[in-house]
Amino acid sequence: MKAFAAATRQIRKRVDLATLPFVQETANVILLGAPEVGKTHLAVALGIEAIRHGIGVFCNRSYSGGTPEEGLRRL
Repeated sequence: MKAFAAATRQIRKRVDLATLPFVQETANVILLGAPEVGKTHLAVALGIEAIRHGIGVFCNRSYSGGTPEEGLRRL
C-alpha cells in the first residue's frame, strides 16, 4: 500500500505541474531522478502545454557530465 500511496502522490504532483502554477509564480522547474523514469517526457509535455497557452519555453540539460550539483551551477 505504501508504493500505491507514493505513486498517487507523484501523479498528483504531475497534475499540479500541468496547470502551470510555476509560470504565474515566475519559478523554475527542475526535474531530478534516475535514468528512464520520465523526466524528459514530463518536461516536453509541460513545454507543449505552456506553448498552447502562448508561453515561451526554454529547455536546458543541466547534467551533461560531472555531478548534478555542478550541472545546477551551470544553469
